[in-house]
Amino acid sequence: MKNFVELFCGYGIMTESFRKRNYNVWKTDLRKRKGVCEPDLKKSIMQLSSSDIPFKKVHVLWASPPCDIWSYASGNFHWNKKGYPKTKKCLAHIEILKKTLELIDKIKPDIFFIENPRGRLRNYPDFLEWLKRKNAVCKTLTLSSYGFQTTKPTNIFTNLKEIKFKRLDRFGRGAKCKNKLFNISKCQAQKIPAPLSEEIAEFVKNLNSVPRSPKVRFS
Repeated sequence: MKNFVELFCGYGIMTESFRKRNYNVWKTDLRKRKGVCEPDLKKSIMQLSSSDIPFKKVHVLWASPPCDIWSYASGNFHWNKKGYPKTKKCLAHIEILKKTLELIDKIKPDIFFIENPRGRLRNYPDFLEWLKRKNAVCKTLTLSSYGFQTTKPTNIFTNLKEIKFKRLDRFGRGAKCKNKLFNISKCQAQKIPAPLSEEIAEFVKNLNSVPRSPKVRFS
């Protein structure tokens, strides 16, 4: 069996999609709340070690680091006009990103996905340099294409170049979402739509029948 790890798991939607496809799964998060966030290990990413993971080999890794400082919704609150951090939170979250990338380097998964709302992360120089070293790409999708109630343009950074997503819905100023709106909590707003997680897990499961980059191999 292959092994799947989810960092910043939240509801663990991705974990469940891979579990259904007979992966050994393991997830971690700083938070723990019954019915909302139930990680296998409650631990800050800053204290997390690759030795905490119960698998010697990780085939697929998913990470959804906090988007607070990267989101366009925060405006210029955390960054100055020259693109330098100006808040303590910004500095702290940059360290969270660095630690996440260090863990991926140590874990060496065959395939990795890093998810974040479309924002500053896709243009952050240190991150772009890391992606280049990993021969990874940035994919853009809209969560409304998968039933989410707002368009929520999202980036997925991955070394699985072959994966494709549904056609983008129109987003940005003046764009209207086609889906029905409901009142949702902040936690629910951070959930990955199940149709998206199912699509990704199914694509990975069927990789043997998909032409792929020489860089991506299950070992």
